[in-house]
Amino acid sequence: MFGMMQKRNRVNQTAIGSNGRSSLRNAMLLVVGIVLCTALLCVGTVNASADETADSSASKSASQAADSQTDAQPSDTYITDWSWDDKDGVLVESDGTWYLALFVEDAKNVDEDDVEALLPKNMSVTLANGEKTSVLILWNEGRGVFSEKVGSPLGDGGDAYRMKASIDGYTLAEDVPAPAVTILFGGAEAYAEYPGTRKPLTNADDSFWAGHQVHGITPAGTTVNLFDYDPEIGSNGNDVLPGGTDASFTNHSNGINDGALLLFGGSAMREAGFWNLGSGAGRPWGQNNVNMKGIVKSTLEDKYPYINLDQARSTLQNPTEPIIEEDGLWGDPNRKLMDIANLNHAESENAGVNAARALSAKLLESRGLTLTGNTVSGDCEKASLRYLFDPDTTTDGKESYQNVTGLFQVDEDGYYYYDARKNFAEFTESHATTKDGTQSDGSFTLYDGPAVWRTDGGWNKDTQAFDGDMSLGNFFPFNSASEVFDSIQTEDKDGNKTNILSSSEDITNVGNEVRANHYMGMTMQVDFTQPENGKLNMGSNGKQPMVFQFSGDDDVWVFIDGVLVLDLGGVHSELYGTIDFSTGQVITGQSWRTGGLPDNPGSLPNDEETTLYDMFVAALGKDKADAMHWVENNGKKIFPTGTEHSLKMFYLERGNYDSSLQMRFNLQPPLMHSIKKVDQNGDALEGVEFDLYKATAKNGESVYAEDYTVDGDKIGSLVTGKDGKASFSRADGSPFSFTDQYHADGTLHYILKETKTAGGYRALPKDIVLRFDPNNSMLIVANRYQTGAYASFFSNIRETGQLTYGQFDEQSGVIASSSTELSAESKETGLIVAVPMLLEGNMSHDEVANDGKWQALYGSNTEGYGAVSPTERKAEAWRKAVLKAALYQASDERWPEWHLTYNQNTGKLEGLLEDLPGRSDRYLLNNDQGDMKMVYGVIEPSGLQKLGIQGNTSQELYDGLERYVSDAIEAGEKSGKTADEVIEGIVAQLSITGDLGRRDFSFLNTDQFQREFRSIIYIPNERRELRVQKVDQNGKGVNGVTFTLTAKDGSTVTGTTANVNGQDGMLIFRPDAGKEDGYAQMTWAEVGSEYTLEETSAPAGYTLNKTKVPVVVGIYSIYADAGSKNDGVTVMAGVGKLMQTMTKYAADDMVNITLRDITAIAQTQKADSFKMDGWKDDLLEGTKIPRSMNLHYGMNAVVDYGLHDEDGGQNIYPFFTTDEGFLRTRVVQNTAALQGNGSYHGNNSANWDNLKDRDLTSLFSLLNTVVVTDTKDEPDNPTGKLHIGKVVSGDGVADGDYAKNFTFSVSLKNADGSALEGSYYYYGEQRAGYITDGGTLSLRHDEALTVLGLPVGTKWEVSEVREDGWNVKPSSGTVSGGIEADATANALFTNYKGKLKLGDLSVSKTVKGNASDKNKDFNFTVTLSDRSIAGTYGDMEFKDGVASFTLSDGESKTATNLSSGISYTVEEDDYSNEGYSTSKTGDSGKISEGDTVRASFINTKGVDDGGSTDTPGEDRDGEGEGGRLPLTGDMLPLVPLVLMMVLAACATAIAAVRLRKN
Repeated sequence: MFGMMQKRNRVNQTAIGSNGRSSLRNAMLLVVGIVLCTALLCVGTVNASADETADSSASKSASQAADSQTDAQPSDTYITDWSWDDKDGVLVESDGTWYLALFVEDAKNVDEDDVEALLPKNMSVTLANGEKTSVLILWNEGRGVFSEKVGSPLGDGGDAYRMKASIDGYTLAEDVPAPAVTILFGGAEAYAEYPGTRKPLTNADDSFWAGHQVHGITPAGTTVNLFDYDPEIGSNGNDVLPGGTDASFTNHSNGINDGALLLFGGSAMREAGFWNLGSGAGRPWGQNNVNMKGIVKSTLEDKYPYINLDQARSTLQNPTEPIIEEDGLWGDPNRKLMDIANLNHAESENAGVNAARALSAKLLESRGLTLTGNTVSGDCEKASLRYLFDPDTTTDGKESYQNVTGLFQVDEDGYYYYDARKNFAEFTESHATTKDGTQSDGSFTLYDGPAVWRTDGGWNKDTQAFDGDMSLGNFFPFNSASEVFDSIQTEDKDGNKTNILSSSEDITNVGNEVRANHYMGMTMQVDFTQPENGKLNMGSNGKQPMVFQFSGDDDVWVFIDGVLVLDLGGVHSELYGTIDFSTGQVITGQSWRTGGLPDNPGSLPNDEETTLYDMFVAALGKDKADAMHWVENNGKKIFPTGTEHSLKMFYLERGNYDSSLQMRFNLQPPLMHSIKKVDQNGDALEGVEFDLYKATAKNGESVYAEDYTVDGDKIGSLVTGKDGKASFSRADGSPFSFTDQYHADGTLHYILKETKTAGGYRALPKDIVLRFDPNNSMLIVANRYQTGAYASFFSNIRETGQLTYGQFDEQSGVIASSSTELSAESKETGLIVAVPMLLEGNMSHDEVANDGKWQALYGSNTEGYGAVSPTERKAEAWRKAVLKAALYQASDERWPEWHLTYNQNTGKLEGLLEDLPGRSDRYLLNNDQGDMKMVYGVIEPSGLQKLGIQGNTSQELYDGLERYVSDAIEAGEKSGKTADEVIEGIVAQLSITGDLGRRDFSFLNTDQFQREFRSIIYIPNERRELRVQKVDQNGKGVNGVTFTLTAKDGSTVTGTTANVNGQDGMLIFRPDAGKEDGYAQMTWAEVGSEYTLEETSAPAGYTLNKTKVPVVVGIYSIYADAGSKNDGVTVMAGVGKLMQTMTKYAADDMVNITLRDITAIAQTQKADSFKMDGWKDDLLEGTKIPRSMNLHYGMNAVVDYGLHDEDGGQNIYPFFTTDEGFLRTRVVQNTAALQGNGSYHGNNSANWDNLKDRDLTSLFSLLNTVVVTDTKDEPDNPTGKLHIGKVVSGDGVADGDYAKNFTFSVSLKNADGSALEGSYYYYGEQRAGYITDGGTLSLRHDEALTVLGLPVGTKWEVSEVREDGWNVKPSSGTVSGGIEADATANALFTNYKGKLKLGDLSVSKTVKGNASDKNKDFNFTVTLSDRSIAGTYGDMEFKDGVASFTLSDGESKTATNLSSGISYTVEEDDYSNEGYSTSKTGDSGKISEGDTVRASFINTKGVDDGGSTDTPGEDRDGEGEGGRLPLTGDMLPLVPLVLMMVLAACATAIAAVRLRKN
């Protein structure tokens, strides 16, 4: 700082006079400050001025000679020049005279020895022969200090004494002045009193220093770098510069000054230009101007300030009129001072004020630059200040310390601050890693008091003089506490008791007595976000402007987004600058007037005002500035809400007097939008890559990715870390701001493409479409129901004011503020919990009908939410509901922790609440029409004590609460208690009624938190897997069977079936599989890749199934080809698992139930002809209605979804099956169920989105299982099957009737009439399960079930439950029979309205070949699925659904008026042993309404008319005679379907919802 010397009040003379030599020395050193600057005291009318630097030693030339020697002398004793060896800098020269000034009024009671002890003991001399040496001084030839009294130059009658220095054995050359010192008493008034009372330090050990430390913090988004510069001037650690002819930059261009344009040294840097000198507040220019503008350019160059060479030859801005050419004589009552110290030496020595330039020609040319007139050209490396401020750039005279932490504290209003007048900051070098993982080179240690007395007293606006109290507090971070503290302040200046560190009069910056390390620099970068209208919620103070404020010296340049907005350049007294982001106002002024930041910026004399917008226009030009976009706030242009910015401060201490630093700001740290990638269990996925593109909407705000097109090249990239998270960033790694992009070009839509997924996982089937909402700066996933991605948000919370308890308003249900403050004990040792609440519309619990009912939520976005509803609108009921929800939240460690943390360093509460329900724009804080809000409550220390929960931190307390609640629930469940009963019991232990002092849980006033929000996009990745199940002919699982998957390139993966989660015969191919049997690790190739699945070994006693099963990697799942009928291979397909990110839309009945009810629809493709887009709905026979089933989340669930009880969900499993071709499911919303139509719609009061007819298939894992049958060579006992079928017919049937379920009871008895023991597996085209005697089944149109493994002789009976309005065939509604070995019994039921729908079946015969007998009769058998059919139907006679007849060449028979929808098969006897080959078409199928289905058979023997010879067809496996696979009925038994699904459930158990609801 450029020191300010001022008029002084008198100090108690007796105290000084009686303290002995040390006190006298210290007293003298205080006043030496008067003469340490070339700006000296101007008595009576002019305030004293002081500059940063002054001569601490003197050198006198021959032109200043007095009392010189004239006789010639030997060259080794002849002195041509001399200077004082004045290490303490106690002597000051003025107009050729040297002074030692003492502030005592006269010489009374002053010990002459004490005074002489202060004087130099030696002189440095230069001899005529060029030798330099040090010689001893004899003062006054021993006559004493007060032997020669002279007149005081101050003209005030004070004492003055002249002392001459004798040099034994040496002679002064002619014109070399004789060394002498004038000692001054009185006249100059003393400093103001040192305020407060102090006592010396004693026993200051490490524990003592630690006891006086305060913890500093580093605000989020803030980076501080510190620099120690050495210009290699001064001596013995003293930074005070030499004076006289030695005070020139040419003599001090070492160290950091080497080759530089901006120099350290202040006023003594003569001949370097006034940018390197300075003007203290005592000088006219310093009193009338704020700063030296234009030293650096108005924009950063390559991230750093750059010297403004275009202004290097400028003259002084706004000089004082009339211009003062020289400083007046010291002691002259009318003394005048130049605008800037040594201004007459700025261009060159004695060049004059008018010649002064910002940088001198001599300096510029010495640095390799060229001057043409006043135009500067050429290159100078150090024109860029990178060498000063870049920690990675090395240069002489510089030590760099990166990411220095701990400089700031938080004040009671929530502002970050540092103030050297309050806390001394000591830098400690270290090499550590900070919490965010960055490297730090050290930290600041803050002490509880300021250190080092300043050279300036307080400015008195009344007297317009510096006659206020002395000021304590300098910023010298490279000095230690032990160097600057020597006392304890016990009382402040007002008499208040204190106990803080302090400095006595000995620790002063006058003459650099403290030996301070002055020359330093600091950079600070703060990344911040513009809040709404530039204001933040600052607690009890309400909405306050976001500000940045600085006060200090010397050079300070503050840039925002690379534009200079605070320009406080030069070596100067303490100046300030403030930026108000709510108005855009920028104010700079003279804080030496106020001793730091003023209370009312802009109200001081000479304050200067501008705006951010004007600074940007000045730097960039209006067009470029306007292109950055601004918004109007009360007529002022400010940054738009949500835009992200970077503030960079560059700070230098270039002088060697006071070093001032004060900062205060509340910049909102940036919160970046981000993504989180999770698998089907909600676990994080690392290394997934995305590219971000701008997009154009082709069809408005569509919910389909197809309606958006990419606009240009990618603008950002993301790669997920170990936590699955990644923030949006540009291609160069810098943060990407959606707000900034919007204000730059209006972009609202983006496409996020997944470019690399985790190995073996399904990539997103559709690109994610993001929509940016400029009103709240949040992101929305436009196509969440296409991709499974959704936008949640997180909230960063910080306590900003004095917290108070909340007061519940029973009329409005609002928790308002109260006058009762939350105690420090409750904050520190209690637990602050946060609970989101949701308004359930059209519900009420009081006299106001349908005004809404608030519910307290718990859970997570990936697993869904539960809710607790207050029983009434009363404070106690609300406290109970919120507390219960908080306890539920703590019951599951997988759920997010919604609580605040007490920061022991700041004494404030803070927190990051993640995975919050809903979007931020639904919360009342951001939307007064919102339906959600956050409620905060405190579990008091008394409540935690009652529960036995202990901890030293908030996190430890919450961990303890989690353990307590989860353990209690686990123990309760073992004893038969529900989770709710356990939670109720915990609440009962706590007091939630009565006055605050007696309650264990109370609400907090949420207005006193500062909160910021950002979006987080949850993106799912589903694991691809293929399940294989091995069964015998009765559907029992078979372990120990080996299957191999072979890729096109020949690579293979092999696994063995085993018991998996209780189910035999299972094998799962998936990417994260272990090495145990039942699993095979399989990393699937890209979409469209093909494999072959083959059974490669079977256990002894089983026949190997050699069928090769084609497998294809599809977009949504892995698909397998069931091949043809009777090959022992079937495929089962279900919806599988709902994406983990979507479970919150299905998992409960209280928040959002959009996906609670769905409809699964079967889709098929023909065997051997798979196409990605080849899927077709499987239509019910004779209709255009797809085969489907209605499913409900969590009800009778296998994996996630199951059938309702009304649909037989308790014993039916929700899967489609096929024994030929490919099969999968597609999914749509069961909108009718959500609308309340039907008998099982449940609680539909929660929110839901109408997605009618929208394809939701991509949200599901689409489970596919290949079931392969091996026949046991010697079955244990003979068995048979029971086939039960349903057809709906009649001309009175509506479309909806085809989807109706009809219920059947099944009786299974032994031959003696007793109940058949055990359960028997059944399967069908869309369901499977197990049946026992007396069990029920449900069937709909065109559906059949086959029960396997029934013992021979079992008596069965199937009876249909009558339905009003329906006729049934057979009319009795009952079919019965017995089980025969290896045969299938049939029970077919036809339900119809009106007349039955009928059709015909025709069978024809053709005989070919020159060796054939065309008159031969061939035997045929027609078998109908309806075994109740008997009698004559046209040309055929049926019994139990079977007709037999013969046909010869050209004959046919037709069965007429058969019920449509029933199945048939036509079989011809085998005539191959007679030489006939047979070809056939239509030999199986279903009767079609109003149509004739045809079965044609051609028998050929010999050569036919075309000359070709027919050969018998082979099965698709190419097996020869004797190798044919055993037939197993209409479909392969999908035996362990149930258990297979249990396996699926177990595999995803981690993700299963454990919501415990009321």
